[in-house]
Amino acid sequence: MKKLLIASLMVAGLAMTALAQTPAYPTQQGTYLQTADGYHHLELNQSSGMKTHGALKAMATYGVHGVDADWIYKGAHASTQITQHKPAFLLVSTADTSIDSVQLVRFDVKKDSREIRASHANAYGGVETGSKDKDSITLTVTRTSEGYLLITSKEDLQPGEYLLMDAVVPSGGYNGYTFGVQ
Repeated sequence: MKKLLIASLMVAGLAMTALAQTPAYPTQQGTYLQTADGYHHLELNQSSGMKTHGALKAMATYGVHGVDADWIYKGAHASTQITQHKPAFLLVSTADTSIDSVQLVRFDVKKDSREIRASHANAYGGVETGSKDKDSITLTVTRTSEGYLLITSKEDLQPGEYLLMDAVVPSGGYNGYTFGVQ
């Protein structure tokens, strides 16, 4: 009887330890940055417009040189600036989001804006949509037991501005969560 009581207490103690180590995930929908203090809610951003460039060069080269279209975001820096070079994010959503649809892209920073390539087209290669390969960051995305997505980069992020997105909306730009790494 005494051994059964001790075994029961040990199992209960292990369960309490495991429960204490489980992170308290936020329940409100959104995307969160994991910090030492918990989770910081990130603001959803949408591009403020689109611009094209390279048309004159494309005409001069009879379409060999292509035309690019870039989504533009206001401001040279996001309101969220972090010092973590390998941040972790949590996507809390009731929507069925594929782990394969999550993307992290580095912005091309201009004086008063941040830009991401939306497409590239030329007369001989057709149209290519999406960001440049050199701007895409490889991610590890796992689903928690609650159905949320835990997102981490496989590599250290260099200082710069980034966009984390869980889907591409071609007609309205890239909706996502912007942040900067210092």
